[in-house]
Amino acid sequence: MNIDDAEFWELKARQIQLEDKNTRLEQEIRSINRRYQAAEASMARSMAYTVTREKILDFVGAEKSRQEKYFNLLLENTQEIMLLLDQDLRLLYCSQMLRTQAEIPDFSVINGVSFRELFSGHVEETMIDCIQNGLEQALTDRQTVVMGQIMDMGLKENYRYYNIYITPLLDKNDLEGVLIIFNDMTDELAAKERAEQANRAKSTFLARMSHEIRTPLNAIIGMSELASRDASSPPIYEYLSQIRAAGSNLLALINDILDISKIESGNLELVPVPYSFASLINNAIDVIRVRFTKKPILFLVFADAKLPNNLTGDEVRIRQILFNLLSNAVKYTHEGFIKFTITGMILDDNTLQLNFEISDSGYGIKEEDMENLFSDFVRLDLERNRDIEGTGLGLAITKHLCQEMGGDITVSSVYGKGSTFSAVIQQKYSGDDILAAVINPGLKSVLVYDERPLYADSISATLENLGVSVIRPAGAEAVFAELELGVPYAFISSDLIEEAAALVRRLKSRTKLVLLGELGEASSFEDIPVINMPVYAVPAANVLNDVSVQREFKGTAVRFIAPQARVLIVDDILTNLKVAQGLLQPYRMHVDICDDGADAVAMVKANKYDLVFMDHMMPGMDGIIATEKIRVWEKEQARKTQSSQKFGEGRENQETPSGIPIIALTANTIAGMKEMFLSKGFNDFLSKPIEIAKLNEIMENWIPQSKQQKEIVPERPAPIPALSRAPVLKLKRALEEEKADIIDLMLDDLLIMPFGEDQKKALSEIWDHVLALDYKKAAGLANTLLISEGR
Repeated sequence: MNIDDAEFWELKARQIQLEDKNTRLEQEIRSINRRYQAAEASMARSMAYTVTREKILDFVGAEKSRQEKYFNLLLENTQEIMLLLDQDLRLLYCSQMLRTQAEIPDFSVINGVSFRELFSGHVEETMIDCIQNGLEQALTDRQTVVMGQIMDMGLKENYRYYNIYITPLLDKNDLEGVLIIFNDMTDELAAKERAEQANRAKSTFLARMSHEIRTPLNAIIGMSELASRDASSPPIYEYLSQIRAAGSNLLALINDILDISKIESGNLELVPVPYSFASLINNAIDVIRVRFTKKPILFLVFADAKLPNNLTGDEVRIRQILFNLLSNAVKYTHEGFIKFTITGMILDDNTLQLNFEISDSGYGIKEEDMENLFSDFVRLDLERNRDIEGTGLGLAITKHLCQEMGGDITVSSVYGKGSTFSAVIQQKYSGDDILAAVINPGLKSVLVYDERPLYADSISATLENLGVSVIRPAGAEAVFAELELGVPYAFISSDLIEEAAALVRRLKSRTKLVLLGELGEASSFEDIPVINMPVYAVPAANVLNDVSVQREFKGTAVRFIAPQARVLIVDDILTNLKVAQGLLQPYRMHVDICDDGADAVAMVKANKYDLVFMDHMMPGMDGIIATEKIRVWEKEQARKTQSSQKFGEGRENQETPSGIPIIALTANTIAGMKEMFLSKGFNDFLSKPIEIAKLNEIMENWIPQSKQQKEIVPERPAPIPALSRAPVLKLKRALEEEKADIIDLMLDDLLIMPFGEDQKKALSEIWDHVLALDYKKAAGLANTLLISEGR
C-alpha cells in the first residue's frame, strides 16, 4: 500500500499523541498507586495504634491494680502508723497499725473523717493541737516537719513514744495532700535507757571498787615508801622496793580498767602541759629497766639526739604508752634483745611527729591472732602465756591514746621469732633545745668495746648520731693498742675495764675510761663513771660533756621545808593517816590528824591551817559536806570582819575559792571527779595511792611561799614506832578462851597494822583457822607471831 508523505506524517503525529497519552496514564497510575500505598500504610498505622492503645490501657490498668495491691499490703503490714490526708486534712488511707492501736475494726468507719475527729478520744487534746500545728506548718512551708511526741494510741496502761514525720504531697507545684508517719520509738528508747542504766551501774561499781582497792593500796605503797627511807640494809631496802613495785603494778592494773571505762564512755581526756622530752625518756627507761635484771636480755635504746626537747602534750599518757609497749616486750621476751627506737620529723613550725618503735626477740604473735591484738580484755596464746599476768587492756588503751594524739599503732610479727610495735603520735614543740648534744664532738672520738656485737653496734650508732667518731677494735689486743695511742674516750665493758685502767695509769694517759655496766652494776673505781645498760643519747652526752650521770631520786626528794606551816589531814582510816603523816615528815611541818568530818570543821575553826587534806568518803559527815561547812564559816567570818581573809600569799596564777586551801584526798579517780571536787569548793585533787611527785607538786603550789625555806639540811626521818605486843597477846588469850566476838574485833584491828610480810601471812592463816573454828591451831600461830614480834 502506497502512503504518501502527508499521510505518513499524520500517522506519525497520531502515534506520538498516543504515546504521550500513555505516558500520562502511566504517571497517573503510579500516582494513584503511591496514594493508595500511603493510604494503606496510614490505615495500618491507625489499626496498630488502636491495638497498642488497647494494650497500653490494659497494662496501665494492671499496673495500677498491682500498685494498689502493694500499697494496700504496705498499709496492712507496716509496723508504723501511716495516714494519708487530703488538702482538707481528711483521711484518705491509713495503715492497719492505726486501726489496731485505736481499736477501729473497719476502715469504712473512719474513711473521710477529719484528722482531729480521728484522734479525738485516743490522744490528749493538747497533743492533737500540737500535731495540728505541725500539719499547718508543713502545708504552708511545703517542707517535711519532724516532731518528737509522747502519745497514747489506745493503749490505756502505758504511753508510747513516737517520732512524727509530716510530709506534704506535691504533684509538680500542686498540693495534693499530706502524709503522716508515726515512728514508734518506745522499745528503742527503753533499750537505750537500760543500756544507760547499765553503764551508770558499771561506772558506779568501778568508782566504788576503785575507792575500795586504792585505800589498802595507799597503805601498801605509802608504808613501803616510809620504811624504805629508814631501811637499815640493802636487802631490806630491796624487799621494800619489791613491795612498792608490786603495789604500783596492781595500781597500774586498776588504772587500766578505769581507763578502758573512760574510753567507752568518751570521758578520757588529754591534758597537754609543757615537759622535757629527755626527762620523759629517762623516766620511762629507769622504770622499765629494773624489770630486766633477772633476764639475759640486751636492752638497746636509740633516741635521735636532734629531736626537739621542749614539748607540749599529755606527758602522763605518753609515759603510759611507752610503759605498756615496753612492759609487753619484757613480759614476752625471755632471752635475746629488746630495742627501743625513738625518731621523728618536723611537720610544721610547731608540730613534731614522734615515732616509737619497740622490737624484741620474744614469743611473737600468731597470724590469726593479729586482728584481735588491740581488742579489750583479750589475751592471746593463753596456753603459752598462762604464767604471764595482765588484763589484756594495755594495747587497746595504747591504740586509743595514739589515735587521740593524731597517730596510730601498728605491729609486725613472726611467731616464735619476735615482734615490732610502731607507735606514732604528734606533739607541739617550742624553742631550739634538742634532746642531747656533745660539746666539740669533733675532738671527742670514742673507743667502744663490748663483747656483744649487737650492744656495741647500738652504742656506736648513738655516738655517731651525736656527731662523735667511733673506733671499734676487733678484740682485747686491739683495745690495748688503741689505748696506747691515747684515744680521748674509751667505753669498755667490765671484762676488760681493770686491765684498761691499769694500762691508762701506767702510761699516764689522758684517756677517760667509762664502764659499760650491766643493769644495776656499780663501779669499784672512784674515777671511772658508769653508764648502765642501755647507753643512749642523754647519758652518753652527759659523760662526754663531763656532767655527772647520777640523777636525783625524785621519789622522796623535797624542794623545801616549812617548819612554820601547819597542815591538817582528815581521813577515817588510821593507816591512811599514818601514811600521809609519814609522807609529809620531810617538810618538817606541824601536822594535825583527824578521822571525822565534823571534827575537822571544828579544828579548822579553832586553828589557823595553811593546808587541809580532806578525805572524800567518810562515815557521818563526808569530805564534801565538811568542806561546804568550812566555806560557809569562812564567809561568815569575812562578813564579821568586813574583810576577806587571805591565805597562801605569793601563790600565782591560781583561780580558786578564797580561804584555806583544801585538797580532796580520794581513791575515786573516775572521769569528772576532779571537776566535781573543784565545783564543791576544793582547791585541788590528790588521788590515792599518793604519788610522791604529785604530793610534792601540791605542797609547792599551796604552802605559802613565805613559809617555804629553800635551804634544806638533810635529816633522817624518825623511825615508825614498833608495834605493841599487847594486841597480839589479847588475841592469843581470846583464841585460847574461844571468845568469838573478841577474836573478830582483834583480827579486824590487827589486819590493818603495819606488820611485815611473814606476820601478815601468819595473820591470814590465823583467820583461815578461825573461819574453820579451829581455835587451837589459830592460838599456836598467834604464839608464833608473838615470838616473831619479840625478835
